[in-house]
Amino acid sequence: MNTGSRSKDNKLKGKHCFDIEKNPYITFHSSRITQTSPNTFDVAGTFTLRGNSKAESLTFNINRDAEGSTGNIKGILTINRRDYGLDGGVKFVTIADRVDVMIDFKAKRVGPPLVPED
Repeated sequence: MNTGSRSKDNKLKGKHCFDIEKNPYITFHSSRITQTSPNTFDVAGTFTLRGNSKAESLTFNINRDAEGSTGNIKGILTINRRDYGLDGGVKFVTIADRVDVMIDFKAKRVGPPLVPED
């Protein structure tokens, strides 16, 4: 997390917001992946924040190289922060109830491409 202010970042990490001492991880465990187009996927799963878990859906976009062996994967998950116990705030920082969680990583295929079953 980086707001551009060390003081604000520390407040957000504190017990009245993310409480990273007790809950150092934010996780998403997928339960189903559905391809919605050649380069997009909907991923159903469980999102956990501050020790609170809820079923959510994440949308991924994949930008592959010409051979299809590496690519950039970007995703977005929109949550209601209050569903996860994030009711507090930080002085002089406005936090909307609906928050986008952005995911951005690179992937490399290490095996042969998957072939869909008929």
